[in-house]
Amino acid sequence: MKKFVLLCGLMLSVMHISATDFTYNELNYSTVSENTCEVVSVSQDLTSVEIPAEAICDGTAYKVVGVAAKAFDAAKSMTTITFPATLEYLANGSFFKTTKLKNITCLATTPPDISGVRLPRESTRHEPLQCPKVASLPTKPIGFASPIL
Repeated sequence: MKKFVLLCGLMLSVMHISATDFTYNELNYSTVSENTCEVVSVSQDLTSVEIPAEAICDGTAYKVVGVAAKAFDAAKSMTTITFPATLEYLANGSFFKTTKLKNITCLATTPPDISGVRLPRESTRHEPLQCPKVASLPTKPIGFASPIL
């Protein structure tokens, strides 16, 4: 019986579908599901980043839904970032080392989950978050983990 349980466990671990990592337009991605992905890092130190709504890997389009923790650690010179309308979340520490970040534009009409986002203490400028016009505002206030936003 123990051998059967071990064999079943081994078969399940082999069948586990792992994330696919790929690069598209100077950003590195990891798949989150069959048709979605998140930004996991930048391939170089960029000053301006525009995250696309879709990232292509081997002919398959993945909807970009998030930004992983430490995704922009290598972008120490980044001053501007634009998020796509498809963005659903930003992980804690996504922008920890981006001390020069001044301009953030989010094209999403539904605010992404930013409950864990903290900007570096060195960010002293208080720039507004630019959002598109929306028909109505949320009934509950949106909480920010950092007074910077």
